[in-house]
Amino acid sequence: MYLFVLRHGEAAPAPLGARDRDRTLTPRGEADIAALARWMASLSAGLTHLGCSPYVRTRQTADLLGATLGLQPQPDRLLQAGASTDDVREVVHQLDVPDVACLVIHQPTIGQLVYDLTGSRAALPPGTLAVLEASDQRLKRAHLVALLPPGLVPPA
Repeated sequence: MYLFVLRHGEAAPAPLGARDRDRTLTPRGEADIAALARWMASLSAGLTHLGCSPYVRTRQTADLLGATLGLQPQPDRLLQAGASTDDVREVVHQLDVPDVACLVIHQPTIGQLVYDLTGSRAALPPGTLAVLEASDQRLKRAHLVALLPPGLVPPA
């Protein structure tokens, strides 16, 4: 299976007294994700699932992807900020026979997941997509196929 793991787009700082979970994407974050979504659509990758954290910025990111890719985002509390690699494994394991899934999550979860599955350490700023290839949904090990930081895909 292929697992596309995306760190949410650039988000605005939380206003004083606001909850972190309510932070929204910046215009730049929206533009980066929109460009990435168009690029992903051009791949014809056959995504079968789009999951995300229930936080506003990850939902906005997933909504932008879903609108372009024709998928309905599925929020999952297991993917919220602070999720572990085992939480991500649980989400993927519960999927109904996915060939290609995409999860929109937070840092440090994405960095730890990439490291735990591949042994690779990488900078993963907001809007970065990591493409992993695993032999099955148990996600014991994977290969890092691609790492696409924001801004690498030109806006259309």
